[in-house]
Amino acid sequence: MKRTKWLAGAALALLMTAPLHAEQGLMPLGQLIGRAEAILIGRVTDTRPAGDGKYLMTVAVEQTLKGRPLESVRIFASSVDPDSVGPLSAGVRILTFLEPRTLQPVAGGQGVQVLTGAGSARVASEMVTTAIAKGTALQLRDVVPYFSSREPLPPVLIGSLLKEMSARVTPSADGTQLARFACDGSVLPVVQLWAIGQSGRLQIAAARPCLESLVRDPSNRSTRIAAAGALGDLKMAASVPVLLTLIEPLPGHRVSESKGAGEPPSLRPASDPEDESSPAADPEEERNGETAFDDERPGTPSSLPDGEDEPDDVPGDDILSRRADGGLSDAAVLALGKIGDPAAVRDLARVAGEGDDLSLHSTVVVALGMIGGKSVQGPLTSISKSHPNELVRELASQTLARTKQ
Repeated sequence: MKRTKWLAGAALALLMTAPLHAEQGLMPLGQLIGRAEAILIGRVTDTRPAGDGKYLMTVAVEQTLKGRPLESVRIFASSVDPDSVGPLSAGVRILTFLEPRTLQPVAGGQGVQVLTGAGSARVASEMVTTAIAKGTALQLRDVVPYFSSREPLPPVLIGSLLKEMSARVTPSADGTQLARFACDGSVLPVVQLWAIGQSGRLQIAAARPCLESLVRDPSNRSTRIAAAGALGDLKMAASVPVLLTLIEPLPGHRVSESKGAGEPPSLRPASDPEDESSPAADPEEERNGETAFDDERPGTPSSLPDGEDEPDDVPGDDILSRRADGGLSDAAVLALGKIGDPAAVRDLARVAGEGDDLSLHSTVVVALGMIGGKSVQGPLTSISKSHPNELVRELASQTLARTKQ
């Protein structure tokens, strides 16, 4: 039962930090093509209500990419069914994948994709035609030209192609190209994120310098998060120092003096009394036998040296948070856990005592569990006894038990 609870907590932390990619939830392009009897490019000429939020769209066919030539088709749409095609205005050009017999879109909304402009229609036509011609022999090099297209291609079409490529790329055949895409700002942003993820998944060691460079670049948070995740998948200890820069102490956070290589900064238990160096405990904080975090606010007395008051422009520890980084800290923490280097243990334990982001603190516990060994038992013991949140304490306790098995 305890192991089940730990796995549930670990799965939640992984879900919170997993990067979202355009191909998630989409049908691979090859499967989409295989299920379609007809693949057409055409223009909507008329959209008529059919009652109960349903519509009937008439589409004049301009180009047939697969199947017998047709002059027009009629496609049902709905404004109330989220899985159906939404109604489109007359004049909109579309790429559509139609099922046998019914000639209705394959995979609902994925089967109708809006094309904006003649250039978009041309590139989409070339992409689908190439995929049809190559079939199961389709390789990354066959679609490279489309990944740097400046035409506004349908996101669903690109995502479907990337999902197809995810099942086909290999380190030996595509490693160099993937590493190049990962650092190439001229390709479509979604392609760059995909290449970063694939570089990690396929453990392409040559991509490490590029990924570390992206992690250091503050101009694009999405690529930083993706690159941190990929470095974790590479599992190379040489990347630990770079990842640690993403979880440096929060501004104004007072780091405890080192007590030895294996001991983390201590966390004050919620039930412990205030010591003489802290502000007096507020009786109003007592609830259900627990004491809340110190209520230090900017400008109030604090434990600064020599009795100095905390400046107004320095926030107190209790209001600091890493939530504003949009998941970057979570990605770094999880990557450090995947790498498994004990050198990261002390910094990870410190993060569990900073700020108020409980999901991040849970991710720290999961990361410590991934590292395992005796080096994490001290920090996990401290978190299990001293963290102010019961769920984090329980997760730490369960993770600690696992490391001792």
